[in-house]
Amino acid sequence: MASWWSGRQSASDRRRDWGRVRAPLRIERSPPTHVSARTPHPEETIVAKLLPLLLTFGALAACPSSSAPVTPDNGPVVVIADEDPAAPAPPPADPRPAVAAAPAAPEGSAKAAADANNAFAFALYDQLRVGAGNRFVSPVSLSLALSMTSLGAAGTTEAEMRAALRLPESGAHASFGALQRELTDDRGPKTQIAIANRLWGQAGYAFQDAFLAAATKHYGAGLERVDFAASEAARATINGWVSGQTHEKIPNLIPSGLLTAQTKLVLTNAVYFKGLWAEAFAAADTKPADFFVSADKTVSAELMYRKGSFDYAEDERAQVLSMPYQGAGISMIVVLPKAKDGLAALEAGLAADLPGWLDALGGRRIEVYFPRFEMRVNTAMKAPLTALGMRTAFTQAADFSPMSGAKDLYISAVIHEAYVLVDEAGTEAAAATAVVMTRKSAAPRPAPVFRADHPFFFALRDDRSGALLFMGRVADPTAG
Repeated sequence: MASWWSGRQSASDRRRDWGRVRAPLRIERSPPTHVSARTPHPEETIVAKLLPLLLTFGALAACPSSSAPVTPDNGPVVVIADEDPAAPAPPPADPRPAVAAAPAAPEGSAKAAADANNAFAFALYDQLRVGAGNRFVSPVSLSLALSMTSLGAAGTTEAEMRAALRLPESGAHASFGALQRELTDDRGPKTQIAIANRLWGQAGYAFQDAFLAAATKHYGAGLERVDFAASEAARATINGWVSGQTHEKIPNLIPSGLLTAQTKLVLTNAVYFKGLWAEAFAAADTKPADFFVSADKTVSAELMYRKGSFDYAEDERAQVLSMPYQGAGISMIVVLPKAKDGLAALEAGLAADLPGWLDALGGRRIEVYFPRFEMRVNTAMKAPLTALGMRTAFTQAADFSPMSGAKDLYISAVIHEAYVLVDEAGTEAAAATAVVMTRKSAAPRPAPVFRADHPFFFALRDDRSGALLFMGRVADPTAG
Protein backbone atom coordinates (compact mmCIF):
# COMPACT_ATOMS: atom_id res chain seq x y z
CA MET A 1 0.00 0.00 0.00
CA ALA A 2 3.00 2.23 -0.32
CA SER A 3 2.95 2.81 -4.06
CA TRP A 4 0.27 5.47 -3.95
CA TRP A 5 2.29 7.55 -1.49
CA SER A 6 5.43 7.62 -3.54
CA GLY A 7 5.35 10.13 -6.30
CA ARG A 8 1.92 9.29 -7.71
CA GLN A 9 0.56 12.05 -9.94
CA SER A 10 -3.12 12.91 -10.05
CA ALA A 11 -4.98 13.35 -13.31
CA SER A 12 -4.68 17.11 -13.17
CA ASP A 13 -1.01 16.81 -12.25
CA ARG A 14 -0.43 14.84 -15.41
CA ARG A 15 -2.14 17.56 -17.39
CA ARG A 16 0.11 20.21 -15.91
CA ASP A 17 3.87 20.31 -16.29
CA TRP A 18 4.72 21.10 -12.68
CA GLY A 19 8.40 20.78 -13.54
CA ARG A 20 8.32 24.03 -15.51
CA VAL A 21 7.26 26.08 -12.51
CA ARG A 22 9.15 24.79 -9.54
CA ALA A 23 9.52 27.00 -6.51
CA PRO A 24 12.75 27.20 -4.58
CA LEU A 25 12.68 25.48 -1.22
CA ARG A 26 15.13 26.40 1.47
CA ILE A 27 17.05 23.97 3.61
CA GLU A 28 19.17 25.16 6.49
CA ARG A 29 22.06 23.00 7.46
CA SER A 30 22.44 23.83 11.09
CA PRO A 31 19.42 24.96 13.13
CA PRO A 32 16.42 22.69 13.70
CA THR A 33 13.09 24.46 13.67
CA HIS A 34 9.89 23.71 15.45
CA VAL A 35 6.61 23.97 13.63
CA SER A 36 3.33 25.03 15.14
CA ALA A 37 -0.30 24.77 14.24
CA ARG A 38 -3.55 26.04 15.64
CA THR A 39 -7.12 24.80 15.44
CA PRO A 40 -10.01 26.84 14.12
CA HIS A 41 -12.60 26.63 11.33
CA PRO A 42 -15.33 24.33 10.24
CA GLU A 43 -14.10 21.21 8.56
CA GLU A 44 -13.94 18.38 11.07
CA THR A 45 -10.67 17.06 9.80
CA ILE A 46 -8.06 18.61 7.61
CA VAL A 47 -5.18 16.70 6.18
CA ALA A 48 -2.50 18.78 4.55
CA LYS A 49 -1.46 17.12 1.33
CA LEU A 50 2.27 17.75 1.27
CA LEU A 51 3.16 14.05 1.19
CA PRO A 52 6.98 14.11 0.81
CA LEU A 53 8.58 14.50 4.18
CA LEU A 54 6.85 17.39 5.80
CA LEU A 55 3.98 15.12 6.47
CA THR A 56 1.39 16.80 8.63
CA PHE A 57 -2.12 15.78 9.44
CA GLY A 58 -4.96 18.06 10.33
CA ALA A 59 -8.60 17.89 11.23
CA LEU A 60 -10.89 20.75 12.07
CA ALA A 61 -12.89 19.63 15.04
CA ALA A 62 -12.50 22.26 17.73
CA CYS A 63 -10.03 20.18 19.65
CA PRO A 64 -8.60 21.35 22.94
CA SER A 65 -4.90 22.10 22.83
CA SER A 66 -2.54 20.00 24.87
CA SER A 67 -0.83 21.41 27.91
CA ALA A 68 2.40 19.59 27.13
CA PRO A 69 5.38 21.15 25.38
CA VAL A 70 4.83 22.21 21.80
CA THR A 71 7.04 22.39 18.72
CA PRO A 72 7.37 25.50 16.54
CA ASP A 73 5.63 25.85 13.22
CA ASN A 74 5.23 22.24 12.88
CA GLY A 75 8.60 21.42 14.31
CA PRO A 76 9.03 18.82 17.04
CA VAL A 77 11.35 19.39 19.92
CA VAL A 78 13.02 16.67 21.91
CA VAL A 79 14.35 17.62 25.32
CA ILE A 80 17.00 15.39 26.83
CA ALA A 81 17.94 15.74 30.49
CA ASP A 82 20.12 13.94 33.01
CA GLU A 83 18.50 10.71 33.99
CA ASP A 84 16.04 11.04 36.84
CA PRO A 85 16.72 8.38 39.45
CA ALA A 86 13.08 8.62 40.47
CA ALA A 87 11.81 8.04 36.98
CA PRO A 88 9.60 4.95 36.67
CA ALA A 89 10.85 1.78 35.05
CA PRO A 90 9.70 1.06 31.49
CA PRO A 91 6.07 -0.10 31.30
CA PRO A 92 5.42 -3.71 30.28
CA ALA A 93 5.71 -4.60 26.62
CA ASP A 94 2.74 -3.71 24.45
CA PRO A 95 0.72 -6.93 23.97
CA ARG A 96 -0.75 -5.72 20.69
CA PRO A 97 0.61 -7.22 17.46
CA ALA A 98 3.47 -5.34 15.88
CA VAL A 99 2.67 -2.99 13.02
CA ALA A 100 3.93 -4.09 9.63
CA ALA A 101 7.16 -2.45 8.55
CA ALA A 102 7.10 0.30 5.95
CA PRO A 103 7.23 -0.95 2.34
CA ALA A 104 10.67 -1.63 0.93
CA ALA A 105 12.34 1.13 -1.07
CA PRO A 106 15.90 1.69 -2.30
CA GLU A 107 18.20 2.07 0.72
CA GLY A 108 19.06 5.69 1.42
CA SER A 109 16.39 7.00 -0.96
CA ALA A 110 13.94 9.82 -0.31
CA LYS A 111 11.14 7.36 -1.08
CA ALA A 112 12.22 5.11 1.79
CA ALA A 113 11.95 8.06 4.17
CA ALA A 114 8.64 9.21 2.67
CA ASP A 115 7.21 5.69 3.11
CA ALA A 116 8.42 5.56 6.71
CA ASN A 117 7.09 9.07 7.40
CA ASN A 118 3.66 8.24 6.02
CA ALA A 119 3.41 4.94 7.90
CA PHE A 120 4.35 6.76 11.11
CA ALA A 121 1.94 9.60 10.27
CA PHE A 122 -1.11 7.35 10.08
CA ALA A 123 -0.12 5.38 13.17
CA LEU A 124 0.33 8.65 15.07
CA TYR A 125 -2.91 10.14 13.74
CA ASP A 126 -4.75 7.03 14.91
CA GLN A 127 -3.61 7.93 18.43
CA LEU A 128 -4.38 11.64 18.13
CA ARG A 129 -7.80 11.43 16.46
CA VAL A 130 -9.53 10.17 19.61
CA GLY A 131 -11.74 12.83 21.20
CA ALA A 132 -13.38 16.01 19.94
CA GLY A 133 -11.84 19.15 18.52
CA ASN A 134 -9.43 20.18 15.77
CA ARG A 135 -6.18 18.33 15.09
CA PHE A 136 -3.08 19.42 13.21
CA VAL A 137 0.47 18.07 13.26
CA SER A 138 3.45 17.75 10.95
CA PRO A 139 4.54 14.12 10.66
CA VAL A 140 7.61 15.21 8.72
CA SER A 141 8.75 17.52 11.47
CA LEU A 142 8.30 14.83 14.10
CA SER A 143 9.97 12.18 11.94
CA LEU A 144 13.01 14.36 11.36
CA ALA A 145 13.43 15.43 14.99
CA LEU A 146 12.95 11.94 16.43
CA SER A 147 14.97 10.16 13.76
CA MET A 148 17.77 12.61 14.44
CA THR A 149 17.47 11.82 18.15
CA SER A 150 17.67 8.08 17.41
CA LEU A 151 21.18 8.68 16.06
CA GLY A 152 22.23 8.84 19.69
CA ALA A 153 20.24 5.83 20.92
CA ALA A 154 21.38 2.25 21.44
CA GLY A 155 19.98 -1.16 22.40
CA THR A 156 16.31 -1.42 23.31
CA THR A 157 15.97 2.38 23.25
CA GLU A 158 17.07 2.56 19.62
CA ALA A 159 15.03 -0.52 18.60
CA GLU A 160 11.82 0.90 20.06
CA MET A 161 12.37 4.28 18.44
CA ARG A 162 13.04 2.64 15.08
CA ALA A 163 9.86 0.57 15.33
CA ALA A 164 7.66 3.45 16.51
CA LEU A 165 8.95 5.73 13.74
CA ARG A 166 8.65 2.94 11.14
CA LEU A 167 12.26 3.54 10.14
CA PRO A 168 13.79 1.29 7.45
CA GLU A 169 16.19 -1.38 8.68
CA SER A 170 19.18 0.35 7.13
CA GLY A 171 19.98 3.70 5.57
CA ALA A 172 17.29 5.53 7.54
CA HIS A 173 19.31 8.67 8.23
CA ALA A 174 20.65 8.90 4.69
CA SER A 175 17.04 8.53 3.48
CA PHE A 176 15.77 11.35 5.67
CA GLY A 177 18.60 13.53 4.51
CA ALA A 178 17.60 12.79 0.91
CA LEU A 179 13.95 13.50 1.66
CA GLN A 180 14.76 16.79 3.34
CA ARG A 181 16.75 17.86 0.29
CA GLU A 182 13.99 16.77 -2.08
CA LEU A 183 11.28 18.56 -0.13
CA THR A 184 13.28 21.78 -0.16
CA ASP A 185 14.17 21.44 -3.82
CA ASP A 186 13.34 24.34 -6.16
CA ARG A 187 9.56 24.56 -6.60
CA GLY A 188 9.29 28.00 -8.15
CA PRO A 189 8.78 31.56 -6.90
CA LYS A 190 5.18 31.01 -5.74
CA THR A 191 5.98 28.33 -3.16
CA GLN A 192 8.12 28.45 -0.03
CA ILE A 193 9.19 25.29 1.79
CA ALA A 194 11.90 25.49 4.42
CA ILE A 195 13.20 22.87 6.85
CA ALA A 196 15.83 23.42 9.51
CA ASN A 197 17.33 21.33 12.31
CA ARG A 198 19.55 22.35 15.21
CA LEU A 199 21.07 20.91 18.39
CA TRP A 200 21.23 23.01 21.57
CA GLY A 201 23.77 21.54 23.99
CA GLN A 202 24.82 22.48 27.50
CA ALA A 203 28.02 24.51 27.56
CA GLY A 204 30.88 22.36 28.80
CA TYR A 205 28.99 19.06 28.40
CA ALA A 206 30.79 16.55 26.16
CA PHE A 207 28.94 14.98 23.23
CA GLN A 208 30.31 12.18 21.08
CA ASP A 209 32.01 13.41 17.92
CA ALA A 210 30.41 10.63 15.82
CA PHE A 211 26.91 11.69 16.92
CA LEU A 212 27.53 15.36 16.13
CA ALA A 213 29.08 14.50 12.76
CA ALA A 214 26.14 12.28 11.78
CA ALA A 215 23.59 14.92 12.83
CA THR A 216 25.36 17.46 10.64
CA LYS A 217 25.84 15.10 7.70
CA HIS A 218 22.30 13.76 7.46
CA TYR A 219 20.17 16.50 9.02
CA GLY A 220 22.26 19.64 8.63
CA ALA A 221 21.95 20.09 12.39
CA GLY A 222 24.79 22.06 13.90
CA LEU A 223 25.44 22.29 17.64
CA GLU A 224 24.96 25.58 19.47
CA ARG A 225 26.01 25.86 23.10
CA VAL A 226 23.71 27.38 25.72
CA ASP A 227 23.63 27.40 29.52
CA PHE A 228 20.51 25.59 30.71
CA ALA A 229 21.27 26.71 34.28
CA ALA A 230 20.04 30.08 33.03
CA SER A 231 16.93 28.34 31.74
CA GLU A 232 14.92 31.40 30.71
CA ALA A 233 17.79 32.82 28.67
CA ALA A 234 18.31 29.43 26.99
CA ARG A 235 14.59 29.16 26.30
CA ALA A 236 14.53 32.65 24.76
CA THR A 237 17.45 31.75 22.49
CA ILE A 238 15.84 28.53 21.25
CA ASN A 239 12.39 30.05 20.85
CA GLY A 240 13.88 33.00 18.98
CA TRP A 241 15.52 30.65 16.50
CA VAL A 242 12.32 28.68 16.04
CA SER A 243 10.31 31.86 15.54
CA GLY A 244 12.69 33.06 12.86
CA GLN A 245 12.63 29.73 11.01
CA THR A 246 8.83 29.64 11.03
CA HIS A 247 8.31 33.29 10.02
CA GLU A 248 7.10 34.14 13.53
CA LYS A 249 4.32 31.53 13.33
CA ILE A 250 5.77 29.55 16.26
CA PRO A 251 7.05 32.23 18.63
CA ASN A 252 6.93 30.31 21.92
CA LEU A 253 7.51 26.62 21.28
CA ILE A 254 9.19 25.81 24.58
CA PRO A 255 7.06 26.90 27.56
CA SER A 256 8.46 28.39 30.72
CA GLY A 257 9.53 25.79 33.27
CA LEU A 258 10.30 23.00 30.80
CA LEU A 259 14.06 23.54 30.78
CA THR A 260 16.11 23.11 33.96
CA ALA A 261 19.73 22.95 34.98
CA GLN A 262 19.53 19.20 34.40
CA THR A 263 18.70 19.67 30.73
CA LYS A 264 21.74 18.79 28.59
CA LEU A 265 20.46 18.79 25.03
CA VAL A 266 17.47 20.02 23.03
CA LEU A 267 17.05 18.80 19.43
CA THR A 268 14.80 20.97 17.28
CA ASN A 269 13.22 20.90 13.83
CA ALA A 270 11.21 23.56 12.02
CA VAL A 271 9.11 23.24 8.84
CA TYR A 272 7.53 26.13 6.97
CA PHE A 273 5.24 26.12 3.93
CA LYS A 274 3.51 28.88 2.04
CA GLY A 275 1.75 28.40 -1.30
CA LEU A 276 -0.80 30.14 -3.49
CA TRP A 277 -3.74 28.25 -4.97
CA ALA A 278 -3.35 27.39 -8.65
CA GLU A 279 -6.63 29.30 -8.99
CA ALA A 280 -7.56 31.59 -6.13
CA PHE A 281 -10.98 31.92 -4.55
CA ALA A 282 -12.59 35.33 -5.08
CA ALA A 283 -12.88 37.15 -1.76
CA ALA A 284 -16.21 38.65 -2.88
CA ASP A 285 -17.66 35.13 -3.05
CA THR A 286 -16.83 34.30 0.58
CA LYS A 287 -20.01 34.36 2.66
CA PRO A 288 -20.95 33.45 6.23
CA ALA A 289 -22.78 30.12 6.41
CA ASP A 290 -23.61 27.36 8.85
CA PHE A 291 -20.89 24.82 9.57
CA PHE A 292 -22.14 21.62 11.22
CA VAL A 293 -19.81 20.80 14.10
CA SER A 294 -22.17 17.89 14.76
CA ALA A 295 -25.33 16.53 13.14
CA ASP A 296 -27.51 18.94 15.13
CA LYS A 297 -25.20 21.84 16.07
CA THR A 298 -23.88 24.61 13.84
CA VAL A 299 -21.54 27.58 14.06
CA SER A 300 -21.26 30.45 11.61
CA ALA A 301 -18.17 30.16 9.43
CA GLU A 302 -16.82 32.02 6.39
CA LEU A 303 -17.21 29.69 3.41
CA MET A 304 -15.18 30.48 0.28
CA TYR A 305 -16.64 29.53 -3.10
CA ARG A 306 -15.29 28.64 -6.51
CA LYS A 307 -16.61 26.66 -9.45
CA GLY A 308 -13.94 25.12 -11.63
CA SER A 309 -12.01 22.01 -12.63
CA PHE A 310 -10.56 19.92 -9.81
CA ASP A 311 -9.38 16.37 -9.32
CA TYR A 312 -12.32 14.74 -7.58
CA ALA A 313 -13.64 11.34 -6.48
CA GLU A 314 -16.50 10.05 -4.39
CA ASP A 315 -18.13 6.89 -3.16
CA GLU A 316 -21.09 6.12 -0.92
CA ARG A 317 -19.20 7.33 2.16
CA ALA A 318 -17.22 10.40 1.17
CA GLN A 319 -16.22 13.05 -1.35
CA VAL A 320 -12.51 13.58 -1.99
CA LEU A 321 -11.11 16.78 -3.46
CA SER A 322 -7.59 17.77 -4.53
CA MET A 323 -6.78 21.50 -4.65
CA PRO A 324 -3.34 22.23 -6.17
CA TYR A 325 -0.97 25.09 -5.41
CA GLN A 326 0.81 27.09 -8.09
CA GLY A 327 3.69 25.27 -9.74
CA ALA A 328 4.68 23.47 -6.56
CA GLY A 329 3.71 19.85 -7.11
CA ILE A 330 1.85 20.17 -3.82
CA SER A 331 -1.88 19.89 -3.24
CA MET A 332 -4.36 19.96 -0.39
CA ILE A 333 -6.39 16.77 -0.20
CA VAL A 334 -9.75 17.06 1.54
CA VAL A 335 -11.85 14.08 2.59
CA LEU A 336 -15.42 15.14 3.33
CA PRO A 337 -17.78 12.50 4.80
CA LYS A 338 -21.24 12.49 3.23
CA ALA A 339 -22.79 12.19 6.68
CA LYS A 340 -22.42 15.39 8.67
CA ASP A 341 -21.36 13.33 11.68
CA GLY A 342 -19.38 10.78 9.69
CA LEU A 343 -15.80 11.94 10.15
CA ALA A 344 -14.93 9.63 13.03
CA ALA A 345 -15.90 6.57 11.01
CA LEU A 346 -13.82 7.74 8.03
CA GLU A 347 -10.77 8.49 10.18
CA ALA A 348 -10.85 4.95 11.59
CA GLY A 349 -10.11 3.52 8.14
CA LEU A 350 -8.18 6.41 6.64
CA ALA A 351 -4.86 4.64 6.13
CA ALA A 352 -6.54 1.79 4.26
CA ASP A 353 -9.03 3.86 2.25
CA LEU A 354 -7.01 6.91 1.22
CA PRO A 355 -4.88 5.11 -1.39
CA GLY A 356 -7.97 4.01 -3.29
CA TRP A 357 -9.51 7.45 -3.12
CA LEU A 358 -6.34 9.08 -4.42
CA ASP A 359 -6.14 6.59 -7.28
CA ALA A 360 -9.76 7.35 -8.16
CA LEU A 361 -9.21 11.11 -8.49
CA GLY A 362 -10.12 12.45 -11.91
CA GLY A 363 -10.75 15.85 -13.46
CA ARG A 364 -14.29 17.15 -12.91
CA ARG A 365 -15.99 20.50 -12.92
CA ILE A 366 -16.98 21.09 -9.30
CA GLU A 367 -18.64 23.72 -7.14
CA VAL A 368 -16.48 24.06 -4.05
CA TYR A 369 -17.52 25.64 -0.76
CA PHE A 370 -14.61 25.56 1.63
CA PRO A 371 -14.14 27.28 5.02
CA ARG A 372 -11.57 29.94 5.58
CA PHE A 373 -9.77 29.02 8.78
CA GLU A 374 -6.71 29.40 10.94
CA MET A 375 -5.61 27.01 13.66
CA ARG A 376 -2.76 26.49 16.04
CA VAL A 377 -2.44 23.17 17.84
CA ASN A 378 -0.02 22.26 20.62
CA THR A 379 0.42 18.55 21.17
CA ALA A 380 2.25 16.74 23.96
CA MET A 381 3.84 13.73 22.26
CA LYS A 382 4.97 11.54 25.14
CA ALA A 383 1.69 9.63 25.50
CA PRO A 384 1.10 8.91 21.79
CA LEU A 385 4.74 7.97 21.22
CA THR A 386 4.66 5.66 24.21
CA ALA A 387 1.49 4.08 22.83
CA LEU A 388 3.34 3.46 19.57
CA GLY A 389 5.97 1.49 21.48
CA MET A 390 8.62 4.15 22.17
CA ARG A 391 8.71 3.57 25.92
CA THR A 392 12.24 3.11 27.21
CA ALA A 393 13.51 6.46 25.87
CA PHE A 394 11.34 8.28 28.43
CA THR A 395 12.63 6.29 31.41
CA GLN A 396 15.72 5.82 33.49
CA ALA A 397 16.50 2.69 31.53
CA ALA A 398 17.14 4.79 28.40
CA ASP A 399 20.43 4.24 26.59
CA PHE A 400 21.68 7.33 24.74
CA SER A 401 25.34 6.44 25.17
CA PRO A 402 26.17 7.08 21.46
CA MET A 403 25.14 10.66 22.17
CA SER A 404 27.07 11.34 25.36
CA GLY A 405 29.35 8.36 25.90
CA ALA A 406 27.44 7.32 29.02
CA LYS A 407 23.95 6.13 29.89
CA ASP A 408 23.11 9.37 31.63
CA LEU A 409 20.44 10.87 29.44
CA TYR A 410 16.73 10.24 28.83
CA ILE A 411 14.02 12.13 26.99
CA SER A 412 12.04 14.24 29.42
CA ALA A 413 9.62 15.76 26.92
CA VAL A 414 8.70 15.83 23.24
CA ILE A 415 6.61 18.86 22.29
CA HIS A 416 5.00 19.78 19.01
CA GLU A 417 3.11 22.80 17.73
CA ALA A 418 1.56 23.28 14.33
CA TYR A 419 -0.07 26.23 12.62
CA VAL A 420 -2.11 26.59 9.44
CA LEU A 421 -3.92 29.46 7.74
CA VAL A 422 -6.20 28.79 4.76
CA ASP A 423 -7.80 31.68 2.89
CA GLU A 424 -8.81 32.79 -0.61
CA ALA A 425 -5.20 33.25 -1.74
CA GLY A 426 -3.66 30.01 -0.51
CA THR A 427 -2.17 28.31 2.53
CA GLU A 428 0.52 29.03 5.09
CA ALA A 429 1.39 26.10 7.30
CA ALA A 430 3.76 24.11 9.35
CA ALA A 431 2.06 20.67 9.38
CA ALA A 432 0.18 18.26 6.99
CA THR A 433 -1.90 15.16 6.07
CA ALA A 434 -3.24 13.27 3.00
CA VAL A 435 -6.56 11.72 1.94
CA VAL A 436 -7.58 9.27 -0.94
CA MET A 437 -11.01 8.58 -2.59
CA THR A 438 -12.38 5.87 -4.92
CA ARG A 439 -13.24 6.75 -8.53
CA LYS A 440 -16.86 6.61 -9.52
CA SER A 441 -18.40 5.80 -12.82
CA ALA A 442 -17.06 7.86 -15.71
CA ALA A 443 -20.59 8.37 -17.08
CA PRO A 444 -21.60 12.06 -17.45
CA ARG A 445 -23.12 13.47 -14.27
CA PRO A 446 -24.26 16.87 -13.06
CA ALA A 447 -21.45 18.94 -11.57
CA PRO A 448 -21.08 17.78 -7.94
CA VAL A 449 -21.26 20.30 -5.15
CA PHE A 450 -18.44 19.99 -2.61
CA ARG A 451 -19.80 21.95 0.35
CA ALA A 452 -17.41 21.65 3.28
CA ASP A 453 -19.87 22.89 5.88
CA HIS A 454 -19.24 20.13 8.38
CA PRO A 455 -16.19 18.47 9.95
CA PHE A 456 -13.62 17.15 7.52
CA PHE A 457 -10.10 15.81 7.25
CA PHE A 458 -7.38 17.48 5.17
CA ALA A 459 -3.73 17.11 4.34
CA LEU A 460 -0.94 18.78 2.38
CA ARG A 461 0.79 16.35 0.06
CA ASP A 462 3.88 16.57 -2.08
CA ASP A 463 2.68 15.23 -5.43
CA ARG A 464 6.19 14.36 -6.60
CA SER A 465 7.31 12.17 -3.71
CA GLY A 466 3.91 11.38 -2.25
CA ALA A 467 5.07 12.60 1.15
CA LEU A 468 2.45 13.94 3.53
CA LEU A 469 3.60 17.30 4.83
CA PHE A 470 0.71 18.20 7.07
CA MET A 471 -2.61 16.68 8.07
CA GLY A 472 -5.45 17.38 10.40
CA ARG A 473 -9.17 17.83 10.79
CA VAL A 474 -11.48 20.79 11.06
CA ALA A 475 -14.24 20.21 13.55
CA ASP A 476 -15.04 23.88 14.11
CA PRO A 477 -13.41 26.51 11.87
CA THR A 478 -14.31 29.23 14.35
CA ALA A 479 -12.55 27.57 17.30
CA GLY A 480 -9.00 28.85 16.99
